[in-house]
Amino acid sequence: MKSPATISPVQLFFVLLQTQIGIGLLSLPYTVQEEAGKDGWIAVLLAGLFVQGGIAVIWLLSSRFPGLTLYDFAPLLVGRIIGTVLTMMYTLFFFAITCYELSMFLAISSNWAFPRTPHVVFAVLSVAVSVYLLRENVRVMARFHVLASFLLVSVLFVFLPLIPHFDIQYLLPVASNGVEAIMKGSGKIVTTFVGFELLLYLYPFTEGSKTAKWKAAAGASAVATIVYAFLAIVASAVFVPKEMKLT
Repeated sequence: MKSPATISPVQLFFVLLQTQIGIGLLSLPYTVQEEAGKDGWIAVLLAGLFVQGGIAVIWLLSSRFPGLTLYDFAPLLVGRIIGTVLTMMYTLFFFAITCYELSMFLAISSNWAFPRTPHVVFAVLSVAVSVYLLRENVRVMARFHVLASFLLVSVLFVFLPLIPHFDIQYLLPVASNGVEAIMKGSGKIVTTFVGFELLLYLYPFTEGSKTAKWKAAAGASAVATIVYAFLAIVASAVFVPKEMKLT
């Protein structure tokens, strides 16, 4: 990778938003409905609240070392050996998430959208684009995320044909499935918000005050939570549980 440049808080917002809203958008309604039922949207909001807590911890930690990434300040906090282990786990974590997201993308694109196209075609295209972006600095990658984020607006138009079929009765009574079911649903989908921890790396490369950086990170997670909750509400208000199992 070339020497990293700096990005603005707005660009940080879009990068974190894009990393949190991924291929899991398509499977979230069914996943959360398995545990929380029609109260899935509450589970989504609760998961989003947990993520906000994680962002606050990362922000406070990074604020103590404003010019360093996790790879730099981890050894200063817990020592060289433990710090090295933590950074290796951080790297392996992102590698595992990348593999999972790629496998999900290949399964959906090949099995649903293009069943006659070999998986290897989409795999090569996806990896090629990723490698191309990784060769550039962080500012170029941030600009790509900003441009790609406008595609999220198209998600809203997908829901428009469903409005006539929206039945609020499917959502009532609220929280009738119990706290335990909602908590289980929240725990099952919290991994859908994976991506906010990228702040541990991007914090020192982001311009502006520490408050501006926190607002960008918290705002991105809040928008992702709203999108996921809206999707869960629409799915529960349109499809009965038996139909959800067929989606």
